[in-house]
Amino acid sequence: MPGCVKPNAMRMIVGLLAAALVAFAFPAAALERKIIMVNGAERSYAIHLPATATNRLAVPVVFVLHGAGGNGDQALNAYKWIAKADAEGFIVVAPDASRINPSMPASFLFNPTVWIGGSGRGGDAVRASDDVGLIDALNEELARH
Repeated sequence: MPGCVKPNAMRMIVGLLAAALVAFAFPAAALERKIIMVNGAERSYAIHLPATATNRLAVPVVFVLHGAGGNGDQALNAYKWIAKADAEGFIVVAPDASRINPSMPASFLFNPTVWIGGSGRGGDAVRASDDVGLIDALNEELARH
């Protein structure tokens, strides 16, 4: 018949439209930046939930701690943790260490972020931060959602 779409072509069109609708209805899980309060101080972190994480209580969590001067986003991207989390089905959380001078933006050379590691680096602001409390607070936050 002139002007009619062949059945195979119609199935293909319907399939492509369905795939497009699913892609828009369920966007790929993205890296989120969040803030959490720990003992009165704002702490930031990056979190990635794989698309398969429909029930967070039943999904394993991996914490990634970046090196001195880095941040959570950089560690997750540079070391391919997002792809690994998607492939293996776990939540990955990457908190940011404290800045040496909290009144200035983080800078690898001029105001690096460092963890409390017993080295004494970082001055009073870093020594006053609670990195263990941060991990505890993140665990509690994940359990609530």
